[in-house]
Amino acid sequence: MQEISKEYIKDIANIELESFGKNAWSENNILRELNNPNCTFQILVEDNTLIGYYSYYKSFDEAYINNIAVSSCFRHKGYGKIILSNLITKAKEENIYNITLEVRKSNMIARKLYESFGFKNEGIRPKFYDNTEDAVIYWYRMEE
Repeated sequence: MQEISKEYIKDIANIELESFGKNAWSENNILRELNNPNCTFQILVEDNTLIGYYSYYKSFDEAYINNIAVSSCFRHKGYGKIILSNLITKAKEENIYNITLEVRKSNMIARKLYESFGFKNEGIRPKFYDNTEDAVIYWYRMEE
């Protein structure tokens, strides 16, 4: 994993679009995160090809995961596990011991991934997505 660099902004925006549709971040949104001191944004690149990325906001000892995504041509090959594992490691390096996120209730692939790392379902946000689909709230709590 490496820090986000401007050369991959367009690729990140493309993965955003294929992953999140109309809720995707634009290139401008992504560029704004480059300048946000409270945002950690890292990318996974192999042979100059963007595989995927994550971003989270940090506040004290907590992180809120904004996005984790893998390019559609690299899905179901274990890259999501690599990215999430790196996110957790990076968070711990930044003295973050609690990580949270929301995920669509219907996104069982993502939910199983988070649960396999020890994230716990701690609630529901009704109609969180487009005022139609519930979000499941997950928390991961590390020991210091």
